[in-house]
Formats: sequence, structure tokens, C-alpha cells
Amino acid sequence: MFFKVFFLFSVYILVIRAELSSLTGFKTIPKPLYDWPNIENQNQNSVPRVTVSIYYESLCPDCINFFTNQLKPNLEKFYKYLNLDFVPYGNCNQTQSEGKWNFTCQHGPLECSDNKWQACAINVLPSKPKCLAQYLTCYMTSVKKTHSAYLCAKKLGLLQSYKKIKDCVQNDDFSSELLAHYGNRTRSLIPRLSWVPLITFNGVFNKIDQYNAEHNFPKAICNYLIPKPAKIC
Repeated sequence: MFFKVFFLFSVYILVIRAELSSLTGFKTIPKPLYDWPNIENQNQNSVPRVTVSIYYESLCPDCINFFTNQLKPNLEKFYKYLNLDFVPYGNCNQTQSEGKWNFTCQHGPLECSDNKWQACAINVLPSKPKCLAQYLTCYMTSVKKTHSAYLCAKKLGLLQSYKKIKDCVQNDDFSSELLAHYGNRTRSLIPRLSWVPLITFNGVFNKIDQYNAEHNFPKAICNYLIPKPAKIC
């Protein structure tokens, strides 16, 4: 009798947790943030792909330059050959006190806020990686930084997703936990992050790839595609 009651009680608790999760719109814990490779379209075995991880911060001029001059003009052309892995954190510091995260970002509180917006976008759009890449690229390259999160969502037809992203950001405990995850990933980098953007290919950093990525992104990608796609490499 005891075990039957215990079993029924356990089921009841699970149901309640599921209902609360659906009501808030968030999972009880942040989704696990993938490390490379984040494979999409695995059935396209004939297409060579490379995982590019971009460690960056939202208001860094060099990061904006990379998104503007390298990622944006090449995204459509190379996207099907890429697994893009965005890590919006950069030269930030985090501390935890009484269960609350506190962040200090290189370019001030606005950068911390923008980093959270982008972390939440990654959390909301895991099943739409191309939309996510377009959204983050739009966000980073917007001339008018005010309301860029909304304007980019409107431009890309993602207003429904925008509401979920906004809800995520406004849930401070949740969005802070997401950002802390990216902080842990950034601090575990080898070599240690000392500049941004820092870009790795298939989870490995080297200076030649970094230089190529910042100055000739197609060349950096093509070095890893075997066989090399005709006409673009």
C-alpha cells in the first residue's frame, strides 16, 4: 500500500512540474548548451560541414566588424556547410551571491543585457539554426542598437519567437543562468580567451584559422571542407 501511494504521489509531482513549466514557457533548467559538433541535417551525409564556434561580446567593435564584414556577406552562400555555434559572453566576469548571478561586462551593463538577449535567442531557437544565425547577425550589425532585438525579429518574421526571447530575458534568474553557462564555456577555452572575437574550427583554435576567419572567412571555411564544394572554394 505504501509503495502504491508513493508511486501515485511521484506521478502527481511530475505532472505538476510539467504544468508549471508549460505555464511559464521555460524549462525548469536551461537547455544543455551544445559543444561542437552541433550537427544539423544529419541525413545530408554528402555535404561536408565544419563547426565554427564564435566567442564574442555584443558591443565589441572587432566582434561587430566580424559579423558585418565576414559572417553576414557569406552566411547565405556557406550556411549549408556550417554548424554555427554562438557563445555571447566575451571579456565578462561573473560572481554568485546567495544564489544570484552578477555580471560585469567589458562595455558596461548594456553589453550584459545584449549578451542575455542573444543567449535567450539561442535558447528559444535551437530547432531553427538558420533563423538564429540570421537573427544574431542582424542584431550584431544593426546600425541603430536601440530596439534592434525587436526590429530584427520583425524583419525576419520572428515576432512570435521574439515574445519568447523577451520573456526569457525578463526572467532574470533564467537568463542569468544561461549567460553563466556561456561564461563557463568561455573560461574553459584553450588557449584562454584574451581577445574577441575568438573563433574555433571543429572545437580547435589556431592562429592561422583565427586570422583567416577575421580577414577571409570563406578561405577559413574552405580549408576544412573535404571535398571542397565547386564554385565557392
